[in-house]
Amino acid sequence: MDVPYFFQLPMEVAISIAGQLVELYQSVQVQSPKQQGKEWKELQSNLVHLSELQSNKSKVG
Repeated sequence: MDVPYFFQLPMEVAISIAGQLVELYQSVQVQSPKQQGKEWKELQSNLVHLSELQSNKSKVG
């Protein structure tokens, strides 16, 4: 049962509003994954591949 603000003490009103603000803030937050970008193994594989291409290019030209 919600009691109108004018029947509550100022601290109760402040806590109620703060709770509503926290709920609103959390509801609009986008859940982002902890990891973003490429996996280290994929990056390492690409670096090895690029290194091989670079060494082949220097041998040819």
